[in-house]
Amino acid sequence: MRILQVVALLTPGGEYGGPATVALGQARALAARGHRVTLVAGVRGRYRPAPVPGVDVQTFAVHTVGPGRSFTRIGSPTMLRWLAGHAGDFDVAHVHLGRDLVTAPAARLLVGRIPTHVQTHGMVAPRTSPAHRVFDALLMRPVLRRAGTVYCLDERERTGIRAVGADRSAIGLLTNGVPTAAPRPPRTAGAAEVLFLARLHERKRPVTFVTAALQLAVDHAVRFTVVGPDEGQGAAIDRLLAAARADGVHRRGVVAREPAVAPDDVLDRLARADVYVLPAVHEPLGVSVLEAMSVGLPVVVTDTCGIADRIAAAGAGAVVDDTVESLSAAIAAMLDDPDAARRCGDRARAAVQEHWSADAVARQLADSYAGRAHAGERGRP
Repeated sequence: MRILQVVALLTPGGEYGGPATVALGQARALAARGHRVTLVAGVRGRYRPAPVPGVDVQTFAVHTVGPGRSFTRIGSPTMLRWLAGHAGDFDVAHVHLGRDLVTAPAARLLVGRIPTHVQTHGMVAPRTSPAHRVFDALLMRPVLRRAGTVYCLDERERTGIRAVGADRSAIGLLTNGVPTAAPRPPRTAGAAEVLFLARLHERKRPVTFVTAALQLAVDHAVRFTVVGPDEGQGAAIDRLLAAARADGVHRRGVVAREPAVAPDDVLDRLARADVYVLPAVHEPLGVSVLEAMSVGLPVVVTDTCGIADRIAAAGAGAVVDDTVESLSAAIAAMLDDPDAARRCGDRARAAVQEHWSADAVARQLADSYAGRAHAGERGRP
């Protein structure tokens, strides 16, 4: 099958987050199953992503409309021209759809030419501003109504995209999948590390992680590390760390911030840690959580994470409320019993292989593209 995948943006530091990671993973897994896959993506400047085995990656410059670097205002006329000229080369298209001027126009163009499926990644919730109403009327609603399948992560997202205009019968549940990663090697020396690796965005709550880390570092000889591209919270984190250095309190542990890592290096960076923490609220799934679990890390997430129930049921980590106190207690429990934490990590890796493997997702997608998924299967996670 000749498959076209479209994603808005690929960046060296993974700033676009989950949609880019998922698009790369799906393309790689579909190619591994023998399909001819082309991934079309926007890039900034002269960045060229690393080759993806078996995948033809076509990149196009994006430009931001207006000041700043908002993802919602990026567009790529050259990509649209390429898609208009090459749509007929493919059997099916899969667009990782958001309210931006790359993927929404691309999906609008493709739904009239070839069978097109879209995946919203939690980015198409109802909005009521005049600008959003116009955008939805011109682009989003026609796409949602004409797409072969509108993939979403959970019932909450299903409700949202129905409110925007998707046909109920066209909505299908699709989990995120991650490749099977090598298990992290046993720690041989050095202090344990508790890691936050995600975008430094308010919703991810890196400041909450740093606040808990500074408290725990007083009594725990552990390294607490924040890694990720700055999306508004970097300055607040730096102020907290500077204040901690100046307050004169002796800490056995170290709290530090590191630059973002390239997407291809994420699994290696995760494998050097001992505990992964993402205190984000209302996280639909969390690709970084799955990646951490895939290398055998125990995870700490909030109870509004979309897979919190499965993490708890699998014994793959800790599920906490949104308070610093609850987060600190869960991290401390793992640090105080490293053997139990390692057992959580082993169960986390097994859970990813059972529920969130990239190959299983690719198989579901290929069946859906080929029309082999009947109506009763659309709602199956």
